[in-house]
Amino acid sequence: RIHSLRLHTKLLLSYVFIILIPLVTWSVVSYSQTNARLRANAESDLDSMVRFTKQTIQNRLFLAEQTLNLFAEDYSIAAIVNANYVSEYQKAQDLLGRFDPLLASIFEQNMDFENLTVYTYGSLKNVRRYFIDAGGVEGAETARLLCGREPLWIYHGGVLTVSRKAINIDAPNASATLCFEVNEESLFSGALPSQTQNYRLTVTDGLGALLYSSGDEAAASSEQLLVREEVLPDTGWRLQIEADIRPVTISVLSAFQSTALVILLSFAILLVVVLLFSRTFSARITRLKMQLDEVVPSEYKVDIRSEERDEIGDITNAVGRLIR
Repeated sequence: RIHSLRLHTKLLLSYVFIILIPLVTWSVVSYSQTNARLRANAESDLDSMVRFTKQTIQNRLFLAEQTLNLFAEDYSIAAIVNANYVSEYQKAQDLLGRFDPLLASIFEQNMDFENLTVYTYGSLKNVRRYFIDAGGVEGAETARLLCGREPLWIYHGGVLTVSRKAINIDAPNASATLCFEVNEESLFSGALPSQTQNYRLTVTDGLGALLYSSGDEAAASSEQLLVREEVLPDTGWRLQIEADIRPVTISVLSAFQSTALVILLSFAILLVVVLLFSRTFSARITRLKMQLDEVVPSEYKVDIRSEERDEIGDITNAVGRLIR
């Protein structure tokens, strides 16, 4: 059946099987392989980003805890509290003489700290407005009072705090718990490098409460979103980093736009070839056929000849010689 097709149709079928189908197949395979390689690179970059971010946050937590420890372990404050004063007023003044400069230095060195609350007992509970009577607290604040030598991080009521008991104080009724309020934005912002616009950091505590989010939830589908999670061992906080890989992968539309352009260009070339072929090859065959149709049996008076010297011209002249 294929031998009965017109030459133009055969040319179009040749184009489909020789050019169009291989080109589309190559485009699909190339798209899949390229995106797989880009996705693998994005996953590797995300893993590196997770390690970097986790280490950065742990370093900031360590710095905050070290600052708190220096305050809680200050021997000069403990010595004042442990000393026997004739006047409680004089004890309070000596305490503030050491306490206030130390507190100012802490706020200057650690920008994550915002406010301080000191939970204490006895006469010290009224030394400053941020000295709170430990006997009257309850709820989440009770946990802070029960903390020991290790810093305790608590997120409650939208406020993040780190607490620790002041040590080296002999009298139990004079013991104190230092509690710093921490700015979550300052603590977590910048943990992701500034050039990573396609990443989103989310931090939740052990109960699932949201501590920090670096941006709005990504609108990408699950196939276009890479997610990694890590847990900070000391606090139990969960870090989740999402990477939108749409900007680093090739979309189906962009991949097949270039393929469609090649297909259209090749098809246009084919049309030009068919047109030129029709004006040369096909037209001459048609003319030869018309001349042969004019030949009447026993009357070979039709002059069939061609000036061209190609294959069609040779056939035309051979037929002309045959009927002369």
